[in-house]
Amino acid sequence: MASPISALNVLAIDTAQERCAVVVRAGGRTVATRTLTEPKGHAEALLPLLAQVLADAGLTYGDLQLLAATTGPGVFTGVRVGLAAVRGLRLALNIPAVGIGTLPATAATARAGGAEGPLAVVNDARRDEVYLQVFSAAGEPTGDAVLLPVGEAMMRLAAPMTIVGTGVALVHAAASERGIACGSVDRPDVGFVAAMAESQYASGTLAPPRPLYVRAPHITQPRSRT
Repeated sequence: MASPISALNVLAIDTAQERCAVVVRAGGRTVATRTLTEPKGHAEALLPLLAQVLADAGLTYGDLQLLAATTGPGVFTGVRVGLAAVRGLRLALNIPAVGIGTLPATAATARAGGAEGPLAVVNDARRDEVYLQVFSAAGEPTGDAVLLPVGEAMMRLAAPMTIVGTGVALVHAAASERGIACGSVDRPDVGFVAAMAESQYASGTLAPPRPLYVRAPHITQPRSRT
């Protein structure tokens, strides 16, 4: 039987974008968080950061009851780092783990910050493309996350709506011309990642911690030797 939310100790990790953030949530509130903003070195930094945030919370790994990590879309290596850590801890601690989409977590963060009505999360995917997911005024996704050229993404959006995410700067001018508001939230609050994991735990339906790449990984094939 699932433990009450008030009793859960949750560790959540967000390395899907260009930062490394971890949080411990206990008794339904965030009790400790640590963030590194360097765009590289997540693999080396993550385990020390986890030790620090647990010490800040006054907990040990053995006190944890639920794990969570962002699944992307985002930086390919970053997504892998966070999910690998959560999967390893899940096996070592024998506790459940949840995968939380980066775009829904960003939408939840914006909504908690006061964003109302329909919401679009637009994240910079480089190469003049963005990851896009649209959410209704009730907070439900209206479709899956997609990868689109910037111009095509804007063609799918219309006022009244608020755009948030790391790609806001790419679409700000076009959004202003069409009367679409742009918010300041660019990344998810990792505390909401933990809270969303708690909600899944309470419902008894846990999304597995699997990567959501949307764009296929770019792999360079080795040159054949003749």
